[in-house]
Amino acid sequence: MNRALGLLQTTDNPVQQIAFAVGYASASRFAVRFRARFGLAPSAIRGGDRDGTVIDRLGTAAE
Repeated sequence: MNRALGLLQTTDNPVQQIAFAVGYASASRFAVRFRARFGLAPSAIRGGDRDGTVIDRLGTAAE
């Protein structure tokens, strides 16, 4: 999941492509697991700052 987070933050690759790159055959299953891990949908990671919260590479929220 940390690799997926990094790819979401540093590339413009579609979420489906990132899901496949980190070993998920289903983008929807990846999204469920990603949200469980980070509390946000993969699509919400794009754009960096969301209401002052930034997810760092370790997967922790930082103000």
